[in-house]
Amino acid sequence: MTESRPRVRAWMIWTVLGTGAVLLWGCWVLLFTTKKLGTATDFGISETAPSQSDYKIARLLSDVSGSISDKIVPSLVRITVTRPVGVARDKELESYFGQLPVPIGTDIGSGFFFQPGGWILTNYHVVRGADTIQIDGTNGRNWLAKMHAYDALSDISILKIEETEMAALEWGDARRIKVGNFVWIAGSPFGLDASVSFGIVSSLERRSMNGSPLRDYIQTDAAINPGNSGGPMLDVEGKVVGIVTSIQGDENRGIGFALNGDVAQSVAQQLIVNRIVNRGWIGVQLGQVTPEIAKKANLNSAVGAVIEWIDPGDESRIPARKAGIMAGDICVKCDALKILSQFDLARKIGMTPPGSSLTLELIRNSKSVVVSVYVMAKP
Repeated sequence: MTESRPRVRAWMIWTVLGTGAVLLWGCWVLLFTTKKLGTATDFGISETAPSQSDYKIARLLSDVSGSISDKIVPSLVRITVTRPVGVARDKELESYFGQLPVPIGTDIGSGFFFQPGGWILTNYHVVRGADTIQIDGTNGRNWLAKMHAYDALSDISILKIEETEMAALEWGDARRIKVGNFVWIAGSPFGLDASVSFGIVSSLERRSMNGSPLRDYIQTDAAINPGNSGGPMLDVEGKVVGIVTSIQGDENRGIGFALNGDVAQSVAQQLIVNRIVNRGWIGVQLGQVTPEIAKKANLNSAVGAVIEWIDPGDESRIPARKAGIMAGDICVKCDALKILSQFDLARKIGMTPPGSSLTLELIRNSKSVVVSVYVMAKP
């Protein structure tokens, strides 16, 4: 019995030492892992309660959003249209978008006063084939509107009411919009008038999901639902930078599209004055610059627009031929605008009033060539 006591004490000592070693190893691993993963402070996040300055910033952002809403709501309208059974199809619209179903009965959309004198802007597809167009303002007043003019390609329609006192929204500069910028969407989703949502610009120069040949749509994650069509997209100054046009799918999935406001403004002004849009034309077909084309032309990057084809008609009637433009030329600049894609040049030519001239900087055989081209109305 006396010989076993030293053995018991030795076993207890080794047990204690072993347990201590395990605990020390666990603490070392924990410290190492915590250091590697980082703390909230390591990521610039305060581990303390938000400070008063944090609350001030939050209140400031909230106040800015509220001010924008206060500014835009008085200019918004809800549009309710009725369509007769058997309404005729629209050949002009369907030449761009293919055969489209014509809604029958009552439909609701959005719009806004964009110019003093009772001028309202909305989407053409909202009022297409309408028998009556009722306008409901946010001040409780309502009117019957007449369609003044429309442009199927841009899906823009101008309505007119006999009212001169309504406040009009201002146009912003869509060229300043960047991916990630804050934007506000206003309109009448599901007929709920004066509804405002908030989000960011998700992408630029998107093709709208309705198949439009225009590639100048702003994509946003701000809530857009049926009934929002024709309403404005607004920047941080409460100015119009886009016109809500379409959504991805049959219901909101976080992806909506608005026509670039600069395009919409140009179209609207022409429709008021001329009732039609005279788009510029020079008689060319454009293509995108590929990395292979850029390398062959000694360009630093694949930017610009390739002149793929020139109308083979009489030189005196084809502006591009008369100006000496050649197939294979790469346009990198048009007036003061740097041409980054074929869509930049197509949009610039199309928005240039017929009778004007454009100065094009071309790359031909790796050398710069500058030409002046007269812009005509598309025949």
